[in-house]
Amino acid sequence: MSATLQIPFETLHTFGRLNVHLTHELQNVMATISETSGLLEDLSAFKASGGGVDPARLEKLLRRIGEEAERGQRLVSRINSLAHSTDAPVIRLDLGRVVRFMAELSSCFPKARTVGLEICDGCVAVDAAPYTVQQLLYGCLQTSFRGLEPDQGVALSLRVEGDTCVIHLSGLAKSTQADRDEPFPDRATTLAAEALAATLDLDRNAGTLTVRLQRVTGEVV
Repeated sequence: MSATLQIPFETLHTFGRLNVHLTHELQNVMATISETSGLLEDLSAFKASGGGVDPARLEKLLRRIGEEAERGQRLVSRINSLAHSTDAPVIRLDLGRVVRFMAELSSCFPKARTVGLEICDGCVAVDAAPYTVQQLLYGCLQTSFRGLEPDQGVALSLRVEGDTCVIHLSGLAKSTQADRDEPFPDRATTLAAEALAATLDLDRNAGTLTVRLQRVTGEVV
């Protein structure tokens, strides 16, 4: 097989994990809808036999099914977007759009924490493979969540400094023990950083993680 056709296992593994996270959440949605529908059927049968059913309870159950259906649609949309990130090897993309997408998707990660976004106005264009940017951000977000309490969150900002795009994560746990079992960057994140010519700077003492990569100008896809 030609070397140009070989895909690093770490890249495949990253995309496999992202799909696992999303489909796990989708399974939860389907299970909730199924359980709620079953309860509605029981209440309907009870009412048909002459029993009294609280209309407010029925309304609450129907509203829950609607909310879960909407959540399921959002998850399917994210799965679809993730799949389309492999449509072309390199495109001119809006980095802000990818950052937003990964921040939203991160809510499905194990031990996820809230992410507060601050993205500069206007398009921040880079020439890159969309899935490589996603792979890089996946590693960074996973690392930023480590060591935090469930009620804690991180802040993620995107700004431009000259010809450089700066992605900055703050609010990380200020403990080197957070990375004891999973040192940063892992192999997948390293490969993505190399492909993007990006620099990574994790400062646990300051509780920050900064990514810098080259910006370009022009229309995005």
